[in-house]
Amino acid sequence: MRCMFCGTELSQDARFCGNCGRLVESMAPANEATSRSDVSGISDMIREEQRMQQTPVIYAQPSTSYPPFSPMPPPPPPPQYEKQAQQEKRRALSPVAKVAIIAACVVVVLGTVGVGLLLYFQNLPQPVISLSSAYHVNGTPAGATGTTLHISGQKFSSSSAITFLLDNSPLPDNEAARSDGSGNVSATLTITGDWSIGRHTITARDASNYITKSGVAVIVVPQGEANTPGPNGAPPDDASFEVNATINATLEGANQQFNTTETFIVTGQPDPNGGTVCQSIDNGQSHTTSQTTVDTGQGYNETSTYSCSGTYKAGRLTYTETTTSDVITFNSGGTCTLASPQASEQLSGSYSGNGTFSGTVAYFKLSSYNCSDPGSYFFHYGAQGSWTGQVSNA
Repeated sequence: MRCMFCGTELSQDARFCGNCGRLVESMAPANEATSRSDVSGISDMIREEQRMQQTPVIYAQPSTSYPPFSPMPPPPPPPQYEKQAQQEKRRALSPVAKVAIIAACVVVVLGTVGVGLLLYFQNLPQPVISLSSAYHVNGTPAGATGTTLHISGQKFSSSSAITFLLDNSPLPDNEAARSDGSGNVSATLTITGDWSIGRHTITARDASNYITKSGVAVIVVPQGEANTPGPNGAPPDDASFEVNATINATLEGANQQFNTTETFIVTGQPDPNGGTVCQSIDNGQSHTTSQTTVDTGQGYNETSTYSCSGTYKAGRLTYTETTTSDVITFNSGGTCTLASPQASEQLSGSYSGNGTFSGTVAYFKLSSYNCSDPGSYFFHYGAQGSWTGQVSNA
């Protein structure tokens, strides 16, 4: 069905034209014959009205000083007709279109809320920290009791107390740091005996309870490992150095004191082995010295070979010397030979600070000698004593 005035196609239940706003109720045909007649008449009326609207109306010009009048546009439809037309258009929206409009509105609202939440969370403090150390294990920062770790952090709450956490628990024996006005923090943490040996994770939390989402790894090693200082600042386990020792001892059975010097060579080894300890004479080569017997005052030459075993780890030094062969040649004639290898010296000590070691020493009695002269004998007295030594060539 079309509007009889402007020819616009109408819905079946329309009362007004959505284009021109004219009442169209009288256009419904009574029957088929009447409908054809009416449509023909209506078409003639439509064509006449369109012709009249397109034909300009010429008005007389009272004076040449006025411009000619323009054709008058058709009057706008009454407001109520326009409202009716809008209602007709709304009725024409399908359910799918309505659902699409609602969905679009929901998307817009959710998008706006999402952007707002994103901006909100982006503006919250998101703290991060980094860690550095002078020591490492396979590239991971490491340390031992007495060493320090340097912590740098950003994006904390401004001017806030910062608590450092070791495996999610507050660090023992470390004071809380404080962030500056920009949320940055810098702190030095000292590893204490309360830190257990092994791998740990350090995080940080400010007073507003903002915490680093990811921590930094650190490995705590025994003192001396990973090139860390041993107890009291002793040389690391993998260090090589010498200890020049002065020994004060007393001969057992003779009650005679003596002093001597020995040099212990510490050779560093990879972790966790620690170092080895020997003297230069412990090389299996023959060494000859001239001596005098304690009880008879006889002169003799002694030709000996030695071996050693010794350890250095965590600031503690041990040393054992074994006499593998020993031949005594008296100046008056005759020889005495050690029957079998025997441990001849044992020494131990610890680092006490300031480049100094100290400890105790024992010399074992060697009496198993076979002498060429049946009337001759030989033995080494045992002895007990103490020693101190200074680190050199570290």
